[in-house]
Amino acid sequence: MDRYGKRMFSSATFAMRSLNYLCHFTRLQRDILKEMGDALQDPTAAGSQDKINSQLGTLNSIVNSSMRLISYAADGASRATGTGVALRRHAWMRFCNFADPFKASFTNSPFDG
Repeated sequence: MDRYGKRMFSSATFAMRSLNYLCHFTRLQRDILKEMGDALQDPTAAGSQDKINSQLGTLNSIVNSSMRLISYAADGASRATGTGVALRRHAWMRFCNFADPFKASFTNSPFDG
């Protein structure tokens, strides 16, 4: 039971760390878009086109990192959910009054958590 609890905790903290980075990248995207909007207000400014192209490249990189972090957060959340199911199944099997053959077949079901 302790091993499952540790697994659930590490998965949940992994998800929280990923979401924290995702929040940081989203704020950075917002700030860059504001700068791009300001640069588009004055298209005659020297170097504004180069600045916009540079910011677009940075935004593309941030979007790719954000998508990767979303994937990691979803993975962490699914692991925590699976572990919770396994913990509940274990507790339920321990206290139910079913016959041992039924418990064994239920325990050998394909979901491992």
